[in-house]
Amino acid sequence: MSDQTSPSAATGASPEASAKPGDGPLGGDEPQSGSGSDGRDGRRAAKLVKALADEITLIDAHGGIVSSTAGDHEALGYEPSWWRSRNIFDLTHPDDVQRASQALADLIANPGGADRQRFRAKHASGHWETVEIFGTNLLHDPDVEAVVLSTRVVTHEERLAAAHQEAEKQAGMQAEYVASVSHELRSPIHGILGVADLLADQLDGEPAELVDVIRSEGNRLRRVVDDVLDYAKMSQGGLELRPTPTDVVQIFAAVSSIVSPLVEGEVRLVTEIEDGLHPWVVIDDLRLHQVLLNLAVNAVRFTSVGSVTIRCRRISDEDLRFDVVDTGTGINPSSLERLFQPFQQGPQSQSQARGTGLGLSISIRLIEMMGGSLDVTSEPGVGSNFSFTVHAPATEKPAQPDVDTDDITALAESSSAARALVVDDSPVNRMVISKQLETLGMTVAEADGGALGVEMATSEEYQLVIMDWHMPEVDGLEATRRIRSVEAETGRSHTPIMAMTASAMPGDRERCLDAGMDAFLAKPATAGQLARAVRSLLAPSAEASADTGSSADTDSRVPSFDGSVLEALVDDLGDRETVALIVETFLGDLDTRVSAVVNAPDTETAQREAHTLKSPSLMLGALELGALCQSIESGQCALDETSTARLHSLASSAQTALTEWANNQEVRI
Repeated sequence: MSDQTSPSAATGASPEASAKPGDGPLGGDEPQSGSGSDGRDGRRAAKLVKALADEITLIDAHGGIVSSTAGDHEALGYEPSWWRSRNIFDLTHPDDVQRASQALADLIANPGGADRQRFRAKHASGHWETVEIFGTNLLHDPDVEAVVLSTRVVTHEERLAAAHQEAEKQAGMQAEYVASVSHELRSPIHGILGVADLLADQLDGEPAELVDVIRSEGNRLRRVVDDVLDYAKMSQGGLELRPTPTDVVQIFAAVSSIVSPLVEGEVRLVTEIEDGLHPWVVIDDLRLHQVLLNLAVNAVRFTSVGSVTIRCRRISDEDLRFDVVDTGTGINPSSLERLFQPFQQGPQSQSQARGTGLGLSISIRLIEMMGGSLDVTSEPGVGSNFSFTVHAPATEKPAQPDVDTDDITALAESSSAARALVVDDSPVNRMVISKQLETLGMTVAEADGGALGVEMATSEEYQLVIMDWHMPEVDGLEATRRIRSVEAETGRSHTPIMAMTASAMPGDRERCLDAGMDAFLAKPATAGQLARAVRSLLAPSAEASADTGSSADTDSRVPSFDGSVLEALVDDLGDRETVALIVETFLGDLDTRVSAVVNAPDTETAQREAHTLKSPSLMLGALELGALCQSIESGQCALDETSTARLHSLASSAQTALTEWANNQEVRI
C-alpha cells in the first residue's frame, strides 16, 4: 500500500464500497462453468482478454479494483492474489495521484467517454514504471458496470524517445559546430585562393611556382573542409543530388587534369571511354566528379610503378559502369573490411600525405544515392580495382549548356557598364571579390558591414549586390530584408542580391533565398564559379539592354530552372506532347494560383494554396518557385510585401522558362 491517502478515503467512501475482485470475468476466480452458451462465452471472453498484450482492469468509481488480468501478465511483478481488495491508487506515484484522481473524475463525469493518460506505477520490486492507461467509462452499462482500464508499460518506449531526442539535440549541436568551424575555415581559404589566383596572372619564374604551391595546398585544404562538410550533411540527411544533363567526356577530362600533376615517376594515367558511348547523360555532375576524383587520387597515392586507369562503359539503357584500376600496393583483406568506415585509412608510408579518411566513406554513400553500388577487388603487391555503377540515362545535349568557365570575356563585354556592391566584413574577402568582379568589367564599391551595405544599396543604383551572411550587428539576411523593405516602400527597382558566404550546411541556401536574395554561392569560389553565378543574374538583362537600347527590368531575368526535370518527365510519360499539355495547363492556371496565395484571407489558406502551387512547380523544373511555395506552406516564410513581390517575380520567370523550353523542343503551347 502507498503511504498517501487514497482518493477513496478522501471522498469518504468506505473500503466496503469497492467490489471484490473475483466477482467478474477478468481476474481472480474463474467464471463458473455452465452447460449453456453463456458459460462457454464467459470462459472464452476471459481467455481472450488474458491473451491480450495489454492488461485489462475493471475499477469502480472510487478506483477500487473489481478484477484484473495484471497478475497473469506480471508486467508489474505482483502475484494474482495481490490484486484482491486493492485500489488502483495503491500503485500510483505520489506526485501523480492528484492528476490521476482528476482524470478518473473527468472520466466518470462522461458516461461512455474515453481518455488516454500516462502515469508512474510502483513495481513489486519497489521501482517505478511508466504505464499508459486507456480508460473507458462503462459504469452505466448493465453488462459491465465498471471503468475499463487497458494498461501497458511504456517505460522502455519513453527511454528510447528520450534517447532519440537527446541524439537529435546532440546532432543539431554537432551540425551547428561544424557549420561554425567550416565558416571560420572557408572564409580564409577563400581569401588565400583568391589572392593566389590574382597573383598567378602577374608573376612568372620562381615566384609563380611558389604561388602554384599555395594554390595546390589551398585546394587540398579546401577538399578536406569539403569532405568534413559533406559527411556532416550526410549525417543530417541534408545532402541532395541535382541531376542535370552532363557530358561524361568532360568529367573524365576534368578529373584527368587534376590527377595528372599528382602522378610521379613512370606511372601512366590512362582514361578509356567505350567506343560509341553517347557522352550526354542525366546525373549529378558534381557528385560523379567527386567520386571519380576520390578514387583516382587514392589510386595514384598508392601506385609507384605501372598505371592508373579510369574506364567508363554503358551496361544498360539506364546505367553506366566506371572502373578505377591501379597496379599499386594493393590492400590486405583485414584493411579492406574497414576501408569504407568513416575516418579509417589503409596503411601508408611516411611519404604519403594523409587525408581525412572520409573520401571513400563519402564516395560509397554518393554512389548509393546515385542508384548504384561499389565493388572492390584487390591483391597485395598486384593492385586494386574499384568499380561502381550509377543510374545515368542517356539524354540529348541541352540547347543552352551552362556557361563555360572561360566565358569571362563575353560576360565582361555584357556587364561593362554594371555597378556592383560587395558587402563583407572581411577586408581580404572584399578585395578578392572586388578584383574578380573587376576582371568581369564591373565597377565595384565596398561596404564593410550590413548596416553600411543597406545604406549604400538603398541610396545608389547597383546592378548587383554580393552579400556575406555572417557579419556583426547586421548580418546578410537582415540587411537583405531591409533592402527589400525599402524597395517595397519606395518603389525602387529590384536589385539582384547574391549570397556569397562560407555557410554551406543543409538549409543555408533556402534561408538566404527566403530572406529575399536571388542566388547563393558558397565560399571559397573560383573566378569561373563567380562568373557563372553573376552571368545567371546579369546576362539576360544585359542582353535585353543591348537589344532595346534601354535599361532592362531586372525582374525579367530567369532564375534557376532545371530543364532536365522536364526531360525526366518526358521519359517517364514517354510522350513529349503530353508534357507540353501539362505545361500549357500549368501556365494557364499559374496567375490564378499565385493570386490565390497572395490574396488568401488567412495564413492557413495561403499555406494550402502554396502547397497546391508547389508540387507542379517542382515537377516542371521551376525549382525556386517551388522552394518559395514550400517555405510559405511550412510557415518558414511569412507572406509579406517582399515575399509577395518575389512570388510574382518567380512565377513570371517560370512562365518565361517553361515557354522557352517548349519552343526549344519545337512543341507548340
